Amino acid sequence: MPCVDIKIIEGELSKDETKKLIADITDVFVSFLGENMRNNIWVIVQEIKDGNFGAGGQVVELKDIRALQACSTEK
Repeated sequence: MPCVDIKIIEGELSKDETKKLIADITDVFVSFLGENMRNNIWVIVQEIKDGNFGAGGQVVELKDIRALQACSTEK
């Protein structure tokens, strides 16, 4: 049984966005494994406390993620 473990910064996604993420990830796996596996695909979304996540040797906070999102929507 597949288990997808997603870690995000606390508050990055709303409850509705989290529900959609779980549904969409499940659909991707179903496209590979078949519909009969749907109930056996686990998607776990773990929220990491803001300030407890890093990339490139630097702490990444939710405000940093929001700044990146703002830049990508301006293009």
